[in-house]
Amino acid sequence: MAYSVKNENIPSALMVNSDQTQLTLAQGCHLTYDKIGAQQVTTVGSEEKRAITVLVSLTNDGKVLPFQTIYKGSTVACLPSQDSPGYAESIKAGFLFEPSKTATYWSTVETMMSFVNNILAPYYDQTKAELGLPEDQRALWYIDCWSVHRGDPFLDWMGHKHPKIIVDFVPARMTGLYQPCDVGFQRIFKHSTHNSAHEDVVQEVLKKLEKGKTSETLAVDSGMKVLRNRTVGWLWKAYSELNRPEIVKKVGN
Repeated sequence: MAYSVKNENIPSALMVNSDQTQLTLAQGCHLTYDKIGAQQVTTVGSEEKRAITVLVSLTNDGKVLPFQTIYKGSTVACLPSQDSPGYAESIKAGFLFEPSKTATYWSTVETMMSFVNNILAPYYDQTKAELGLPEDQRALWYIDCWSVHRGDPFLDWMGHKHPKIIVDFVPARMTGLYQPCDVGFQRIFKHSTHNSAHEDVVQEVLKKLEKGKTSETLAVDSGMKVLRNRTVGWLWKAYSELNRPEIVKKVGN
């Protein structure tokens, strides 16, 4: 990385670290009113398997790039509704909400290509223009050694379509030391989304209580469509709160 930065004269703004993280749809509080020492305790969300993948990216000069979010499914029917809270703001900011087109919610070669084409490369191009740099100025992209990233299909495509982007890898088994997104950002990112998810449940419960529901009859809506739509608001709030240089630079250091 140091060699590339020095010999290609790569400025801080053209250095980006990206990392995928799993975000569960029904985020439990992991708290209980059961007695201390109880052997069997059930907490809301402890068995939750439904989730999405969020691809988070940070620039070395302190920006958070728009999120790419992957939902399990083959068509746009598996994506959040356009009337979801925060949807219009997220799309305007450049967020991507995409189906995995597989049986899981994991990123694929195709979704990684979409991220590069629609978020990463446009960011590099815009930044070069703002800094008055030539179009052939090289940029650095720092990602982990996941098989999709290291596979020939993706790297060959990157070399052909985006030859000015240098792909550098976090050393194997060193994610906890040398992956800025993982080391510092994902924790505060998930804390933000967890708080947002909790707030949604609180507001839902209060509204139902106001309509006459009792604690015995009240049930929190955990339907897939409801939770999926709520993820947009969680992500937008996290992006709005955390996209600040003083936060991002502290993570990188």
